[in-house]
Amino acid sequence: MVDFRPLLFVNALVLMLLVTAGFASVRQEAALPDSLVTEPDQAIEPVRTMEPTPVEPPAPPRAEPFAIAPMPENPTVVALAEPPATMETLSDVQPEPVRQPPTTGKLDAYTTVNFQNGNWIGGVKTGDGTYEDSHGLRYEGHFVDGQFHGQGSLTYPDGRHYEGEFSNGHFHGKGLLRNPSGISIEATFNQGEPYGQVRLTTAAGEIFTARTKEPGVCYRDKSYRATQCPQLKGW
Repeated sequence: MVDFRPLLFVNALVLMLLVTAGFASVRQEAALPDSLVTEPDQAIEPVRTMEPTPVEPPAPPRAEPFAIAPMPENPTVVALAEPPATMETLSDVQPEPVRQPPTTGKLDAYTTVNFQNGNWIGGVKTGDGTYEDSHGLRYEGHFVDGQFHGQGSLTYPDGRHYEGEFSNGHFHGKGLLRNPSGISIEATFNQGEPYGQVRLTTAAGEIFTARTKEPGVCYRDKSYRATQCPQLKGW
């Protein structure tokens, strides 16, 4: 039987020699060159800094001399001032007085309608005012050409009173007609006559609703049952 142990020992020894030679070559390649190595005894020169050059300030500007030209012997006259006598004459002129508007009392006399004793005071027949004839009929409200027109109130000699809208002397529009007994009629009037739906209130305080297209038929307040309209005394 052959013994291989001496051969294995020789192979191992050769391998170790090869590895040692490889490490030596790597260290030689990694070594720095002598030109890059700084010797400790070599002195380093300091960096020189440049000093700023001083700048001289600019000289201030010199003022040029100013002189006025002499006046000519015969100058040309452009304008003359007013003599003192003329100035006194102008100061004596007084401005026109400002006209003051008429006072409130005078203004009312031209805009307020007032009919008394059959006469239109001041001849004014259009505007707001009062009317009162010899029988005791009194109107207070708006007029147009001497007619009750617009919003107003009319009181009869017997105490009946209407308040609402007028047109050419007639009840026209929404209005309320009252009687001293407590009876009232509230409606929309058309040339003095109720038109459409009418609200009636009796002297006892009962309230009825009537329609002019159903003469004599009334409906009690909050009721749909038709009944005969009550007699309204005094109308």
